[in-house]
Amino acid sequence: NNAVASTSKEASESAMWALSQGGNAADAYLTAALTQTVVEHGLTSLGGGFSITYFDAATGEINSVVGPLGPAAAEPYDFDRKSPLTQTGRAMPVPGFLSGVHAAHKQFGKLKWDQLFGPAIQYANEGFAAGPLLVSAASSKAARFEDGKALWMKDGRFLRPGETLVQQELGRTLQRMSAEGPEYFY
Repeated sequence: NNAVASTSKEASESAMWALSQGGNAADAYLTAALTQTVVEHGLTSLGGGFSITYFDAATGEINSVVGPLGPAAAEPYDFDRKSPLTQTGRAMPVPGFLSGVHAAHKQFGKLKWDQLFGPAIQYANEGFAAGPLLVSAASSKAARFEDGKALWMKDGRFLRPGETLVQQELGRTLQRMSAEGPEYFY
């Protein structure tokens, strides 16, 4: 028997789906994390970092993979949030989420790369019931931009918790990442 826990029903269902496809715990975690980029932008983001600590029951080994949020490889500085440089546009960090997911998949995963994206793409393209935390976080920022209004406004008003949020542009991006790998993103 399998069990998973996450901060959203959709991510937990996605993890259980990965297990039902023959995936292992790492596949379940990665599938859930990718789904969270759709259903919980503020908690898990393609624009952020990534980490996993994985216990392999067969070998008894514990390993970690980190996809840090930090400077581009060509930049000569260390990314430190307390540094005065990080307060300038010069210190714009490069997201490590997708490179971390890819590295973890290569090291621990059993499913194919594109399988990990299936539930996230489906939720983005077909929609899901937007939770109150997501709607609240988006309402303070999304209406300031035309793209945000197009996504979050429905019948001249802001989307309400429980209403369906469809993100087809994000679905297309996730589809390309699943087909082309992290190179598409970077």
